[in-house]
Amino acid sequence: MTTLPANRAVTETLDRLESLAKERGLTIFARINFSADARRAGRSLRPTEAAVGIVLAGYLLVSGLQAR
Repeated sequence: MTTLPANRAVTETLDRLESLAKERGLTIFARINFSADARRAGRSLRPTEAAVGIVLAGYLLVSGLQAR
């Protein structure tokens, strides 16, 4: 997992990432809003969201690990 500082809100940052991925022909399978899930469970987290499944990046990661 990579964590980078951003000048935008979490949701806006993920919207932008998803848009850029789509422009490049990549697919994001899911977005997980951990803070919303925590709220539903009666807990709290600062804004936390993740994009999962950028196909090409996932393929390169898995294929590199299998080559070892």
